[in-house]
Amino acid sequence: MKRYKDHNLKGKMLFVLIPVLLGAFLLASVSWYITARKNADYYLDNITNAYMNDARSNFDFILTDTFHMITLISLNEKSIVEPIAEINSIPNDSRVLDMEYLTNYRAIKQFITTMNGYKYYIVGIGIASANGYVYQTSSILKDLKDLLKVLDSTDKTKIKTSMVMLDPMQIEGSWIKLKSDYVIPAVRGIIDPETNELLGYTILYFDYSLLETMFSDNLPEGSFFQVTNKEGKEIFSNTEKPFLSSSFSKKEYRYSSLTLKDVDWTLKIAIPNTIVMRNINESILVTVLILIPIIVVLSIILILIITSFSNRIEKISNTMKSVGETKQIRKMIEGTNNDELETIVHSYNEMTDEINDLMEQIKVEESLKAEQRIRLLQAQINPHFISNTLNTISWMAKKQKANNIVPLTDSMNILLRSLLKIDNQFISLSDEIKAVESYINIMLLSGNYDFDVNWNIQENTGDIQILRFILQPIVENAILHGFINDDLLKMNTLTINSYLLDDKLLIEVIDNGKGLNKCEIDDLLRVKDAKKVTGINGIGCANVKERMELVYGETASIVIESELGKYTKVTYRFDHYKVIKGAR
Repeated sequence: MKRYKDHNLKGKMLFVLIPVLLGAFLLASVSWYITARKNADYYLDNITNAYMNDARSNFDFILTDTFHMITLISLNEKSIVEPIAEINSIPNDSRVLDMEYLTNYRAIKQFITTMNGYKYYIVGIGIASANGYVYQTSSILKDLKDLLKVLDSTDKTKIKTSMVMLDPMQIEGSWIKLKSDYVIPAVRGIIDPETNELLGYTILYFDYSLLETMFSDNLPEGSFFQVTNKEGKEIFSNTEKPFLSSSFSKKEYRYSSLTLKDVDWTLKIAIPNTIVMRNINESILVTVLILIPIIVVLSIILILIITSFSNRIEKISNTMKSVGETKQIRKMIEGTNNDELETIVHSYNEMTDEINDLMEQIKVEESLKAEQRIRLLQAQINPHFISNTLNTISWMAKKQKANNIVPLTDSMNILLRSLLKIDNQFISLSDEIKAVESYINIMLLSGNYDFDVNWNIQENTGDIQILRFILQPIVENAILHGFINDDLLKMNTLTINSYLLDDKLLIEVIDNGKGLNKCEIDDLLRVKDAKKVTGINGIGCANVKERMELVYGETASIVIESELGKYTKVTYRFDHYKVIKGAR
């Protein structure tokens, strides 16, 4: 008889699994039958507590989100605190015609309208001033006086620093479609940060039907759920019967209750024992009746399945071993089965295709990068000779007081130095801007172009590293092709912006020139034309787009927007960027 370690995979599986399966079935069935009834009460308590904990967790999550949202609104000084304070200071008899009141009213209304809809369960937002004025995103409550009375009687100390949940209130005919005729207001005070005076209240209106969805929709059939406030008043219930009354029997129902301290609400649940235990009793009976036939049938099926799977696994293993020995990737023959092993075979075949495709792609990308490097090298202009010559011209011009030549040669020298530094494909935005400034100075000093330049460079973007030579080709295109010299009454303007938005770097080049149509935009960025040499450094707009795609992939983009006769706007977007302090 073979030892365990001498068996193949099939033998080892049969050697271990069949005895384990038979023993597990017998042991589990006997243990289940003996312990099921002993643990019935424990199981019922656990499942009742589980439903209660699920309800609490869901409600705690919503309360946390609501607290953050109501705090964000209540502490907003510009749109809420300051307008409410100013409104409170205006006499009541003059507010209707008072421009200051109308301005503050619009500020509040605009802000809460913008915030409305952030949370699906918040159906409306209201702001109530301390002297009775209420501003809402829509008409929600039937009687605002009832709400104001409740607010006046609310604990002022707690409402200044925390959120208070009020009792449900009836809504009036609103355009908001709700499943219920009630909403639950959540309130927090609006405080003067200097005097700690209560200026008013922020009110978020909960959709009342949310409680039914959260607390009772997923309960077992015949279960009951109730929510009461600290005075014992009912907030929500899915039954008209009072809990713990004579109509409920402890033998028939399992009870659980939980108090939510943050809102002073108590959750109560009653789950019928028969619903929970029915499946257990039926399962015990079925197990006793058919245990032996199932064990026999499963043993036979297990042997057949193990045999089939072990043969297929062996084929996969042999193929893998062959690939490892020959170092040559080859595909496996796919079968007609629809299972995990067939998925492995299919995935392996797809992986071989992807490996081959990736190898080809790497070759193409390396070729393109090498080509880009060559084009950048070709774009250089006799480095040291021209730079030294320009320095000499600038020195002679200063000596002879030819002041109009000095800025031209200095700008050309700066631009050349930027073109020569190709050892690193990245450059700080501030250095790239300097190169563009030099190019613009040259164009203006040439006397052939007349335009104004607006620079709006956000200070914290100067040290951000970007790809070299991506701004100048776009600026050059705007000057050479965007501006029309025939219109003497129009002042050509070039605007360059850089700023951070949502942790993304945006750079914009905008001209008020003749604009581009869709075909011209497509031609400008068509990659197949990237080899066409354009501009002073041989780098065109399509070249910029191609290099950005190679270096950044999908984390950066260049977009052109234009309207004929009005403007052209080119926007660079970088999702990820790196800041190097002092890098120049």
